[in-house]
Amino acid sequence: LCDDSARGLLKPFTYTRPVADCRVGILTLREKWEHYLGKPVSILTEDYLSAKYPLHKEPENIRINAAVLPDEDLLRALFDLHEGEKLVQEGEWIAAGPSDVSHINDLVALKPVEYAGEVCRLKYPWDIFQMNDAALRADFALLTRGRQSQPIPESNHVVQPGQIFLEEGAEVECSGLNASTGPIYIGKHACIMEGCLIRGPLSLGA
Repeated sequence: LCDDSARGLLKPFTYTRPVADCRVGILTLREKWEHYLGKPVSILTEDYLSAKYPLHKEPENIRINAAVLPDEDLLRALFDLHEGEKLVQEGEWIAAGPSDVSHINDLVALKPVEYAGEVCRLKYPWDIFQMNDAALRADFALLTRGRQSQPIPESNHVVQPGQIFLEEGAEVECSGLNASTGPIYIGKHACIMEGCLIRGPLSLGA
């Protein structure tokens, strides 16, 4: 994942982290891409952050704009890229095909392939909040697909339990959980104290 011009516009969040470690919804951008790709990713960012966020190069690397949120259509277009090509939309790059180059500046020379699908991309700090609802719902579907929630204790008042997911070790007792307006995701070993009223969409991290 590569930081680009969005990094400067997303300050102050990106003073201490790459764009890819901004959280939108349940997951950070990096975690979203790792789930979609099924493997760890590394980050090309500013030198002063690279010790904490090192770049791990392979013989061939697909470079992805770290500010872009993944989806299935975008993933298919990314895997269709060939060496020497880049995926773009309205002049802004989304991804670059397989190569062994680890610099952003060389993207200019690549052949543009226009992407016709919808692209969700962080540009400004307020995008994190404006995109949060849709991103949370998408992450909930991604994280819970084919999995079983921990049992919801009977002491709770629950609306639409099928849209509520408790990870291992999550504690929720004597509370109201209303998922009629969106999913509720409670992370590992997170604790909701007695008497809380939770209305989705909501995510409480580990």
